[in-house]
Amino acid sequence: MAIKAVLFDLDGTLIDSSGHLVPNINTLISGLDHRDIKWLVLSNQGRRRALQMLSNASLNPHLLITNDDVNERKPSPAFCKYAADKLDIELNEMIYVGDNDKTDAICAINAGVLYLNAGWSNKHNRYGLNIITPRNILSFIDTFLSRDRGWYIELNNNDRHGRPISVRGLYDATSVLNRELVRRARDAIKEMADLKRLRDSIYLFFLTTLYLDNIYQDIDWWVLYPSSGQTAPRHNLEIFISFASKLFKDRYKNDLLIRHTRSIKSAFARHRGEEPGFVRACPIHS
Repeated sequence: MAIKAVLFDLDGTLIDSSGHLVPNINTLISGLDHRDIKWLVLSNQGRRRALQMLSNASLNPHLLITNDDVNERKPSPAFCKYAADKLDIELNEMIYVGDNDKTDAICAINAGVLYLNAGWSNKHNRYGLNIITPRNILSFIDTFLSRDRGWYIELNNNDRHGRPISVRGLYDATSVLNRELVRRARDAIKEMADLKRLRDSIYLFFLTTLYLDNIYQDIDWWVLYPSSGQTAPRHNLEIFISFASKLFKDRYKNDLLIRHTRSIKSAFARHRGEEPGFVRACPIHS
């Protein structure tokens, strides 16, 4: 499970207003080349102007895509789809790095491509996972988008009426391996990400696993499973799901599942040596 390409906006993301390379862009490009990840440039500039900017900055992308190629301008998703066709890869095998909420972000979101905001150029983004410096793109890829292992468990079956059921589990909290995985992710996020938006690394593992597995394309609603109490304050997971649903043009409904009575808290029951059971733990209705 790994991405194969990174799409970059040109102005602001790679090249600053004076026409010079943004600091550490060469380190990022070298890192992508070393990982055999293709990098492309997407620009609303005409091809001649964009080629001149790249030449002046000594940048040689695997592919340059401009409005001359797709006959549209960003935020059209045609840029991402054109790139996928040219590389013969799926949309979830690439990520988009840009700095404009109205063009880059919407272009990626409308195409179903994971969007990373170039925090070095846009410090007040509304959309996308915020990455602070170019070098941190490599940390993000290594930690979240280059994994041999996705879900901890997968179950595909049918219920007694023959209806398909699909269950995924992200990790086993008791596993030493996964505790180490979470620790590494937290270290990476402290270095690179906006902790006000994503405070727990497990959310990013969840989001990127959905993305790499292409499951996000089939999501209709994002909902929270209620806690054992009947009421619960707004918390970080709710904030994250609201944010993630917008990233993939989905809907979040915070009250789709309602607990009509308190239930046994499974973790406490198991600590006492009891088995809470599915029915006792799940008195909810929609």
